[in-house]
Amino acid sequence: MPWKEAQKMDQKVMFVQQALNPQANFRQLCRENGISAKTGYKWMERFEMGGTSGLAEASRRPRSHAKQLCESVASEIIRIKLAHKHWGPKKIRVL
Repeated sequence: MPWKEAQKMDQKVMFVQQALNPQANFRQLCRENGISAKTGYKWMERFEMGGTSGLAEASRRPRSHAKQLCESVASEIIRIKLAHKHWGPKKIRVL
């Protein structure tokens, strides 16, 4: 028995093509594709902003970190640690 296989990207593209039809009922189309209306609107917005490539999975990695040190501070810490190998974090932090 052959199973129907479809890639995520193909499903997104097919959904957007169907949703662009002016006669299509958007919420019914979402139900048929097994997604929420919020997801459907998100896909449509991404398609309008970036075309087909906008539908690709985006990285979930944070763009920044709240406690991230700037490059100059990190370089200074490394410089001090290399100059004084036996100093620990408490002494380096004071400087």
